[in-house]
Amino acid sequence: MTRLTLLSILVAFSTPALAQSPNTVWQYHRFVGASPLETSLFLVLGVPETDDMRAQGHCNIGANWIYADLLLDYDVSALNEGDSVEVEYAAPGYRMFHDATVVKQEEGTWGVQVAFALDDPIWSILQGPGPLSYQVPGGAEMALDLQGASGPVAGFISDCQQIDDLKP
Repeated sequence: MTRLTLLSILVAFSTPALAQSPNTVWQYHRFVGASPLETSLFLVLGVPETDDMRAQGHCNIGANWIYADLLLDYDVSALNEGDSVEVEYAAPGYRMFHDATVVKQEEGTWGVQVAFALDDPIWSILQGPGPLSYQVPGGAEMALDLQGASGPVAGFISDCQQIDDLKP
């Protein structure tokens, strides 16, 4: 009888928390350092002030180019860290395949990560009304909520294109 009472109390207190699903929002975080290599520009779709993220973008300075990568939440449990996979992106008037890498962070988002040129059409698609779906062929199709993405994505890409000229 005691176990049943304890279980009832736990269910009563935990059920509302499980039923409440905080909304994810698009955010752009900018930390300008003394040099471009010390600057961090991040785009996030997630629940603010938590590690619950559906998408993460990061501006990168490569050997010969400036680019942005996008890490998308995806079930990669049957794959290994670092595996190469293909990801299909689809939106009204847009369908593209990109090579991606499987990412299984110790803490954070598990999924697929793609490096995109800053002029890739994906950045315009992310600023549109959507919907945008993505999937690894043979895997589940996922939808990315683009509501509220336009401003953060535009700021992220604009700053990434000008990372050499940003001032603290």
